[in-house]
Amino acid sequence: MNRAVYLEKMLELQKNFSIKLITGFRGTGKTTLLKIFMDHLKFSGVSEEEIVFINFEETESLSNFQQLYMYVNEKIENLDHAYLLFDEIQLVAGWEKAVNAFFLGAPVEIYLTGSNENVLVNKIAPLLPDNFDIIRVSPLSFSEYAEISSKNVQVYENSDVANLAIFRDYLNFGGMPIVAEGTETKKIKERLVAGLYYEAIFKDIIRVYSLRDSDVFNAIMQFLALNIGQPIRPNAINDYLLESNRKTTSFTLENYLKLTDEIGLFKKIRRYDIKKDAFLNGAESFYCVDTGICNALLNFSRFDEMALMKNVIFTELWSRGYEIYCARLGKMTIDFLAVSANEEIYIQVLATDKKSSLGKLLRPLHKLPESANKLLISLKPVKLKGSVKNITITDFLLSK
Repeated sequence: MNRAVYLEKMLELQKNFSIKLITGFRGTGKTTLLKIFMDHLKFSGVSEEEIVFINFEETESLSNFQQLYMYVNEKIENLDHAYLLFDEIQLVAGWEKAVNAFFLGAPVEIYLTGSNENVLVNKIAPLLPDNFDIIRVSPLSFSEYAEISSKNVQVYENSDVANLAIFRDYLNFGGMPIVAEGTETKKIKERLVAGLYYEAIFKDIIRVYSLRDSDVFNAIMQFLALNIGQPIRPNAINDYLLESNRKTTSFTLENYLKLTDEIGLFKKIRRYDIKKDAFLNGAESFYCVDTGICNALLNFSRFDEMALMKNVIFTELWSRGYEIYCARLGKMTIDFLAVSANEEIYIQVLATDKKSSLGKLLRPLHKLPESANKLLISLKPVKLKGSVKNITITDFLLSK
């Protein structure tokens, strides 16, 4: 699999005198990206001796920074230049000390991967402030998924029909590479996605943070999956837990929600009041890193097309570098306000053919100035008048 977007980012950042931190939820392809980069280096003329690749989940002999430093230093001490590619570096106790020593004392380029961005940044920033770049790896985008899946789905004469068929598959199973690349049955795909979730919980939360009550944590994740894109208040989560005879403290709840963000499982977005030009406190919305993971949390027993569409749009906007908010205009809501250095886009999402739903979605957009960039993303084409533009979700996801 060629994840060209991320390889290009790595090559672009090569000129920076910095440590490259490659982060993202477990299973999104960070290890694969390192190997693609390693192949690129070899193709460019870099010898194998100049590349030190270590996957710390596959070795137990380098468990602390002293062992790591001695092992790597022996390999590179006589080289004019070297590339250090360390996969899941957080498993090495005190790793930042070894990395700091290599960065300041040897002619090396350093690339580190880890599922928890905060852990990496909090360790390296005190030693090397402003000397690191972050590359965030997401599950496959729909365009990447469609390129792979088009070889495995029924052939249609109409490309729009084919794209829609692939998109529904994408909504259901998500974009984790291990799922997209295979031709397994529906049940096997469901097991693969569920396995990725539980592996991430064990390796990135239970093992790292000594999580005491995984049942409560999973129940909270299930609640977030049931309420994708909806404003959520802590009291609602507590009520949900009590219904299943589970209890937790407000401190634990807050901590668990923080952990989901740190490992990239769910992202929280704030509400923005357009009239007041201010952010609103509380009742934030959550979106999952991957629709397959979201469905796995619910045992693939519930398929909310509207919520999953919003989730896919959120992850696409996030991967394109937008800051994303839920906007409020009076008592009306706009699904997304996407902000970049160059533009602001107000986005509503439509998954039904009902005219009443369309009118409700368009109302706040029509209240905005004519000059505002207003977009209705729908499952099927919609004829609109005025300044609101329409694009189908597959066209939006396949656009650059």
